[in-house]
Amino acid sequence: MLAMALIPALIVLIVAGITTAFVARARQSGSSGILTAAGAVSLVSGLFTAVLLAAHLLSVSLRILTERGPGSDDLGQLLLLTLGAAIYVPGLLCIWQAGALTRGELDAQKRTLAAAVAILGFTFPLAPFQPLAALLALLALANVGMLLSSPTNLRFTEPAAL
Repeated sequence: MLAMALIPALIVLIVAGITTAFVARARQSGSSGILTAAGAVSLVSGLFTAVLLAAHLLSVSLRILTERGPGSDDLGQLLLLTLGAAIYVPGLLCIWQAGALTRGELDAQKRTLAAAVAILGFTFPLAPFQPLAALLALLALANVGMLLSSPTNLRFTEPAAL
């Protein structure tokens, strides 16, 4: 029982360690403070999203495999898998683009913004029922805020051609 209680603390410590190393490396490479912060927020948001959704996908998959039989709710479980994958993939994208964010790459900022909005769109409606969804929505919102305040300034990029 104690081991189960330590898992969230271990996840937080691992994410903090990865983020600290990421920030140190970004600062050594000459990244500005705001770009480093944008990359770090994207990394933290992506790591928490990926870890929590990997656990979700694993538990739902195990439930599907072990509860085969009369009365099993296969459609509901498949919908949970689909929802989990729809949130997991943008979380991975946030991790993948974190380094490019520290370099101020506009394409990375656009992709990360789209991923953060997708995470926010899926998790915000679930927040009243799932506390971890509220955490992911809050992290995604912080990611959106950092991206919109970055020096590349996504708010004033060229409009799409009609």
